[in-house]
Amino acid sequence: MNNEQTDTGRFWKRVLAGLFVLFVAAMALSFVIAGRKVSKVVDTEYYSHGLHYGEARDRDRAAAAGWRMTAALSRGRLQLQVRDAAGTPLSGGTAIFEVQTGDSGKNDTLVLVETNPGIYSAPQPAGAWSELRGTMRVSRGANALQERMVIFN
Repeated sequence: MNNEQTDTGRFWKRVLAGLFVLFVAAMALSFVIAGRKVSKVVDTEYYSHGLHYGEARDRDRAAAAGWRMTAALSRGRLQLQVRDAAGTPLSGGTAIFEVQTGDSGKNDTLVLVETNPGIYSAPQPAGAWSELRGTMRVSRGANALQERMVIFN
């Protein structure tokens, strides 16, 4: 009879040492990849991108469309002229101006009506004598352009 016992402890020590070496190599590789490839998650403006995602998307669409708008206060009316990339008047859109009213943080919404092709107009809000501050948004279909404006009389 053979009464010899095999030493299995040496086998398990090698397996555990191999797993430890594999773990250290995987960690080193992940550190190297993390150092070279930066994710948007570590971007300093990460949360701002999320909060203003829709605005950035609309600006990108409008930039692709090449829209331009010019606003002026004249004779008690706010007039907005919108043109496309070719310089032709942009008609059939919707124009909304969110007017900042003082330090209260409350905004008034002013809907501009198209009077001529590409020209939108609305009465000047009461109490706005020399200037209007706010955000102008013009949209037509899926495309939109939004800009912060200060309009002087």
